[in-house]
Amino acid sequence: MGHELEVDLGLWGKSRGLTAPYPVVCHLLDAGAAAGAVWDLYLSAGFRRFLAQGMGTDETHARQMVVFWAALHDIGKVMASFQEQDGAAFAAARDYPASSGGRCGHDFAVHVWLPSALVELGFQHAVARSVAQLLGGHHGCFFGMDPRNADPLRVVPELGAGRWESERRNLVRVVYRIVGSPSPIEYLDADAAALASGVVILADWLVSQVGFIEAQLTRRPADGGSTSLLEHYSSSVRQAPGLLCEAGLSRLVLQPGDFVEEHGFAPNDLQASIEANLPGLLTGGPGLLLIPAPPGEGKTEAALTGARLLGASAGAPGILFSLPTMSTVNQMYRRLSDYGVRRIAGSALLALLHSTSWLNAAYLPGDGEVVTEQDAGRAAAIRASVEITEWLLGAKRGLLAPWAAATIDQALMAGVRGRHNMVRMLGLAGKVLVVDEVHAYDAYMQRLLCGLLTWLGRIGVPVVLLSATVPKRVAQHLVQAYLSGAGVGLRGEFDFFYPGWLFADGNEGSVETHRTSSRAFDLDIDLRVVGLGRERSPERMPVLCELLTPVLETDSGCVGIVCNTVAEAQQVYRDLSTWLAETVRDTVAPKLMLLHSRFPADRRDEITDQVVAAYGKNGPRPRGIVVATAVIEQSIDIDLDLIVSDIAPLALLLQRAGRGHRHNRAQRPAWAATPRLVVLTPQQGDVGFTGPMSWRYYSEALLRRTYEALVALDGKPVAVPSAVQPLMEQVYDETFADGTMADDDIERIANAQVERGLADMVSIPGPDDLIDLFPLTDRDLDNALFSTRLGADSGQVVWCFADSGGQRWLDRQHTIPLPERGAGPRQRFTKRQVETVLRKSIPVPGTWVSDVTPEQQPPREWSTNPYLRKLIVLTELPGVPGQAELGHRVCELDPDVGLYRREK
Repeated sequence: MGHELEVDLGLWGKSRGLTAPYPVVCHLLDAGAAAGAVWDLYLSAGFRRFLAQGMGTDETHARQMVVFWAALHDIGKVMASFQEQDGAAFAAARDYPASSGGRCGHDFAVHVWLPSALVELGFQHAVARSVAQLLGGHHGCFFGMDPRNADPLRVVPELGAGRWESERRNLVRVVYRIVGSPSPIEYLDADAAALASGVVILADWLVSQVGFIEAQLTRRPADGGSTSLLEHYSSSVRQAPGLLCEAGLSRLVLQPGDFVEEHGFAPNDLQASIEANLPGLLTGGPGLLLIPAPPGEGKTEAALTGARLLGASAGAPGILFSLPTMSTVNQMYRRLSDYGVRRIAGSALLALLHSTSWLNAAYLPGDGEVVTEQDAGRAAAIRASVEITEWLLGAKRGLLAPWAAATIDQALMAGVRGRHNMVRMLGLAGKVLVVDEVHAYDAYMQRLLCGLLTWLGRIGVPVVLLSATVPKRVAQHLVQAYLSGAGVGLRGEFDFFYPGWLFADGNEGSVETHRTSSRAFDLDIDLRVVGLGRERSPERMPVLCELLTPVLETDSGCVGIVCNTVAEAQQVYRDLSTWLAETVRDTVAPKLMLLHSRFPADRRDEITDQVVAAYGKNGPRPRGIVVATAVIEQSIDIDLDLIVSDIAPLALLLQRAGRGHRHNRAQRPAWAATPRLVVLTPQQGDVGFTGPMSWRYYSEALLRRTYEALVALDGKPVAVPSAVQPLMEQVYDETFADGTMADDDIERIANAQVERGLADMVSIPGPDDLIDLFPLTDRDLDNALFSTRLGADSGQVVWCFADSGGQRWLDRQHTIPLPERGAGPRQRFTKRQVETVLRKSIPVPGTWVSDVTPEQQPPREWSTNPYLRKLIVLTELPGVPGQAELGHRVCELDPDVGLYRREK
């Protein structure tokens, strides 16, 4: 290695939680070794190609660069103000000047100091500054470029001159030699630098685990000479693959095969068309597959087949399947885990990503209750192939899993200016992103999605978009965003077939569309007027009693009733319960179920499972009535005979209609022989259609335009699928081709512009607009602004029961105590304690928790736990079962109705 250099092993890099301080040079070399293993064993072929192109070099040289950079990320710790943070550890290092008393983060120190050291090694100034900036962001936020940084010791005097300076430069030279002295690159694109920072952070996280460092301490180098350190580095290189394996970081490998082998049944026309024609369109680079098709057409299976083909072509083998809500993600997780058990070659851990994913028993089968032999077999298969690791359950790590089911928010967070967004982007980089229900997002989320698609087009991530009802204008924007990121742009407008699919080629900018056939039927849309009663609440019961009478008279059939709000669904359920009790006396009444979000979490999951088991594709479909909110319209596969719905924007109405006659069945009741959607339209006197105030979260213009479009049908059925897209374009048209624009249209457009503006405030710049990395994150912006949804203000409450001694319990039988204190000497809450509480938590509107009393605040000890600190505790009133005070209101909790509130 030439002249023997030596570094000071007394300068520590890690000490917290360790039996002895760990030298900074050892940690740096560990990180470099881990970065090499991440490159070899985790990064996808397409992403390695992207990084190499961004450095203007080949993949072998790009790997050397990433290893070298990772091995420099903590060089800023070689300064007095850091070393003195652990006086005992620093005592071993002698003859260093004391600090000036100031404080400087070591991440900022590397950002300011490193460029001059890299220039000494032959890097051009611009490249050196970019490398320093990406390494300065290894805690998740980037610092700005400043010309004054050219004199780092004056800008950051805490760095220290003299021996501090010589030791830092000596350390850089030693690390450079040990990792192979890679020749400097001549340029570094900002987008590649941003993603390289994600690789460095991942490598740092892997080698910062206490267990790994403790083992390394037993192999501590004998001295700081180059020979000893090279032996240490070689040892770390040998151990690094094991770190990735233990963490669950690998590549998804799916078995080859045709559609029948993949899914176990013959494909329909849509699925067969994608399987037959998509491979011939793939050119080895990025691409976007859009699948617009009616509900029940097997879009999930089509998406998985498409994702497999796209990933194999683009070198992105992983999959992230994203959906709008936690409940739909939970359903998808089970489907994907079953798919993985059948189709994965080897093992690839499947993550479930949303805010309460770890409460899902199916996610952690080892903790769940195995009640049958079939359950035991399934749990064993999952543990062998897709069960998640503890490491991937850590904060911000889930997207790094080989594949995942997630709420769309998890993907969108990669495109907003929050901390560690580039780690999230790295998690997407080796996957195909599948976005289900792409029509379900408002202007704010659509804008965030377009921004993310631009980045994914740039880094070569294939995308699959699914929708039952997407306007052509929205499809155009999404495709344009992706292709502009890929650097090719959209060449004019494209044909849009419904049902069918299109593929946008990220290499050439071409868009090819395919029309497919699907089950054709006439959907009868029956508009029924309902009056508005007290507080402008729709009076549904006269119409509902008429519609439900055939269920009672024929002793068969199942009906879904969809209300626009939880409170209205609860009232309908109570009214129907009373009506059934009064009407059905000599026979068994149809089963009445209520599904909405405002139940305790465990009860909500139980009801969802009951509904799907009863009315799913292979369910017995007993005579019954399911009252629900919009939770029923997204990605829940149930099949009812009749759907009755409050009027809603057309896209949502069609989704709700898709829960009726979803599958071909030989037998249905005579009164429900054909698909039918009954739409309840509130009217007040001679005013005509009047939307209740409680529906104000829906655009007034879209409700009115939907109503007008349905009235214009004049009783004629909607031909599905041929008439669906024209109807969608009529309602969602923003060109106003008929020459009329109502006041509510203007308001809707203005609101959408505001939402897009708010999205732009939190979005990262597009890759073409990126000059350096500083605009990617904003450490000064309120984290509350980094939201992926507008109007998501909500709270969480927990209902508990007090005994005569004042102790609080989570169940009426007083068998589950409310954990008010943590466990152990440090009083930390265990996962089991937190899980116990959150399984009983109930989401409520933010206005409900705006005036809570001190008695309703969570226990003071909960403030240390991020999951518990914002919960509101409701204690059932003594002698009044099912009632508790929340602020100035009384709330009631019923196991069949859920939580509701009334005036005192």
